[in-house]
Amino acid sequence: MADAWSRTYRSRAVTFARTEDALVTRSRIRIIPDKVATSWSADHLLPAIGSQRPAQALDQALQGIAARYGMPTADLVAMQLEYRK
Repeated sequence: MADAWSRTYRSRAVTFARTEDALVTRSRIRIIPDKVATSWSADHLLPAIGSQRPAQALDQALQGIAARYGMPTADLVAMQLEYRK
């Protein structure tokens, strides 16, 4: 989802956490936060992926991009990712 939003050329996805310590995912990938903040404006947060399959998460991202920036931008992102909606 972060990659899709960053490909709009209108936004940039960043990570944030309460401390600058790296977070470790279930796959043991270390994520170092871009910003340290105790909270972030809700209108700037991406929806949680939860247990969605990757294609479902990408569909959700493209729907959000279309809602915020319009279908031409969502289509551009899908084309870059070589993804058929």
